[in-house]
Amino acid sequence: MYEKELADFRQHIADLKKGATPLADESNIKPLPKAMVTVTSKGGEAYEVNVGAKVYTDRPFEMTSIAPELRGLTGIRFAHESAKKGKYEPIEFEVAEPVYVLVGYVKSDNKDWRKPPDLETDALAAERGINEPVLRNAATISGLPAVDVYAMTFAKGKQRLELRGEGSFIVMGVVPQSAQLPKRDARRPGGVK
Repeated sequence: MYEKELADFRQHIADLKKGATPLADESNIKPLPKAMVTVTSKGGEAYEVNVGAKVYTDRPFEMTSIAPELRGLTGIRFAHESAKKGKYEPIEFEVAEPVYVLVGYVKSDNKDWRKPPDLETDALAAERGINEPVLRNAATISGLPAVDVYAMTFAKGKQRLELRGEGSFIVMGVVPQSAQLPKRDARRPGGVK
């Protein structure tokens, strides 16, 4: 028990040296409800959002820390290489109820990473409800800067997730629209070493 406390303490010190804010007590934060989703496109596959999960089919990027709200959700992974060039196959999926698809945008100026949509020029994003992150700094993924999570709305039935432009992104989960989405800074530091 004391060794774990010491390891946690050392991690907090390392995070502070990197400029990260210490994590608040999150023991009372419950995971969001999970929506049942079936991925129907051949280029995508479902994965469970948890520490250790790989977020792409062709890259070793793995989650090392996530906001408790996201734990256990069903995410969708695909090829990072295609997405960063804007040539990924749109993700087709089916849901039995209206849902939010939680899309993670890596906080980087590197052109490999898609930027959150500009609502003044992207009518589809405005239609889908993307206007600000629901969770800032929601995840630490090995080798990447921090990730902000935005919610996109989709009706029940067969759907297609197709984001305009170039750059990769991460599907961090699918939740029922009946869920109350949090709006907070989860203060996860980036995983860039």
